[in-house]
Amino acid sequence: MECLKQNRSGLRVVYSAIDVKSWKQRLPSVSAVRPSHCPACDAPGAPAGGRRGLHGHGVRSRLQLGPEDHASAPRVSSVVVRRYRCCHCRAVVVVCPRGVLRRRRYGAVAVALALTLWSQVGWSSAQVHRTVSPHRIVSSEGTRGWRSLRRWARAGAAMWPRLRCRGYRGRYAAGEAARQLAALAPLPTGVLVVDACAGATHTDGHRGCLLGPEVPTT
Repeated sequence: MECLKQNRSGLRVVYSAIDVKSWKQRLPSVSAVRPSHCPACDAPGAPAGGRRGLHGHGVRSRLQLGPEDHASAPRVSSVVVRRYRCCHCRAVVVVCPRGVLRRRRYGAVAVALALTLWSQVGWSSAQVHRTVSPHRIVSSEGTRGWRSLRRWARAGAAMWPRLRCRGYRGRYAAGEAARQLAALAPLPTGVLVVDACAGATHTDGHRGCLLGPEVPTT
C-alpha cells in the first residue's frame, strides 16, 4: 500500500529517443512511444502475447520557449506529450521528446545555450536574453540581469542528473554545466556551444525521474 501511495504521488517521466523538432512535426502514436516497462513498478508495458501494462492516458500540451538549436531564433511554441496509466500500480507515466526539461518552460537547448554563452563566451545577461528568450527584458531585469541564468546554473544537476556540479554558484556553476554537457554530445564537433546544446538533448543526459505537481518555472 505504501508503494502504491508513493507511485500515485507524482508523475513518472520517460524521455523518448525522438528529438523535439521531429516530435512536433509528427506526434508519435500511442504504441510507438509506449515505454517497455513502468518506471514505478517495473511491470512490462506491452508484453508479447500478454495484457498491456501501460494504457494510453491522453495527451497534454506543454509550453516551450527558446530556440530549437544553437543557430535558431527564440520562439514560443508548444509540445504535446503522451501520458500512460499503469494498470498494475496506477502510476501515470509521461513520455516526452528529447529536449524537454521537467518543470521548465525553456527547452534543454535554450538553457544549455544560455549557460554556455554567459559563462564561456562572456556575454552579458542582457545579450544572452536577447538571443535565447522570445520575450523582452522587463525593466527590473534590465538593471539586475536575467535572473533565470543563476537559477539554471544552480539547478544544473537537477535538470541533467549526470552532471556533477552541485554546490557551485554563478558563472562558475554555469561553466561547469556547459563543459559537462558538451562532454555528453554524441558527435562532438569541438565547438563548445554546439556540443553543449547537443549534449543537453542527448537521451543519457536526462533520465526518467519522479515529478510532483507540474509547476513550470523559467
